[in-house]
Amino acid sequence: MTQFLLRQKYVFILVCTVLVMLSTSVFVIGEKQFNVNQEDIQAFVLTDEQLETEHNEEFYRKIINNTKDEFIIVESDVIIKFASSKWENEMGFKEEDILGNNFFSYVHPQDLPFIANSFIVVLDSKEINDNIGPFRLNDKNEESKLYMATAIPIFDEKDKVIFIALVLHDVSNPLGGADEEKELSEFNRAELEKLITSVN
Repeated sequence: MTQFLLRQKYVFILVCTVLVMLSTSVFVIGEKQFNVNQEDIQAFVLTDEQLETEHNEEFYRKIINNTKDEFIIVESDVIIKFASSKWENEMGFKEEDILGNNFFSYVHPQDLPFIANSFIVVLDSKEINDNIGPFRLNDKNEESKLYMATAIPIFDEKDKVIFIALVLHDVSNPLGGADEEKELSEFNRAELEKLITSVN
């Protein structure tokens, strides 16, 4: 009986040791994962010193981790703080035409409730809002372009959303533009005429 109890004691100690080792490794892995997430979150935080400085496009691209897409930085009251040169060129604007203006003034009136609600979601949740749209933005000639967007909140050091980066994707010409659409249309017409001729 004593041998049995002694064996049980060793088994118990062994099981406890294994459990402690497992929980320690899980904690270490979890801590590493947490640190990665924290770094990702910090990428969207601006210090007080950074807030007092005017920044260029390269700075904002680094903040939102995007090297190629069109984007706009708007303040929490949707005043345009910055716009990428690509978006300005696409829309026919100069920098002085849009900075300090209300972003909603460029949104097609019928799409305003939807866009306003999307901004409220970001401000309330403090999370990235993907796949916003499609919605229309008016260019310098008051002609509409169709966009999809991702809204990225940017925080100050007090965890308050101070800016929203709106990464824009032009989807108004999914086939690549009016010329390609025209060519495709002419190709389809030629193929249709061939089909009608062969049937007759």
